[in-house]
Amino acid sequence: MLTKPFFFEQDNWIYLDNWPSSIQSGKKISLNDEKGVNLYNSIQERLKEDATLYQIISNNQKRFEHYLVKQRLGQGAFRVLVTDAYNRQCAVSGEKILPALEATHIKPYSKEGPNDVKN
Repeated sequence: MLTKPFFFEQDNWIYLDNWPSSIQSGKKISLNDEKGVNLYNSIQERLKEDATLYQIISNNQKRFEHYLVKQRLGQGAFRVLVTDAYNRQCAVSGEKILPALEATHIKPYSKEGPNDVKN
C-alpha cells in the first residue's frame, strides 16, 4: 500500500508498452525483469530533472506548511479495515479510486461511536 504517493506533471508521465488503458487491479511490474528496471530508471531520471521533487523525496521533506492536527490512534488501520470490508470501493457510490475514499463512522467516534468496521 502506498503511504505517500506523488504524481509527476503530465508532460513527465511515463508510458509503458503493452500496458492496458483500463485500470488493472493488482497489476505488478517486477524489478527482476527488463521492463521493471527500465521503469525504475525512468522514474529516477525524472526525479533528478525535477530538483524540488527530488529533494523532497530524497530528504523526506514536506511540500506543505506544518500544522497541528489531532489524529486518533489507529486511524490508518481503521481506514484499511473499512476499505477492505467494502471491497475497496465506496458503499454509497461504488467509486473505486482509493485516494478519493474516506473511511468514516456512522455514529461519530468523537461522540462515543464504536471504533468498529460495522459503525
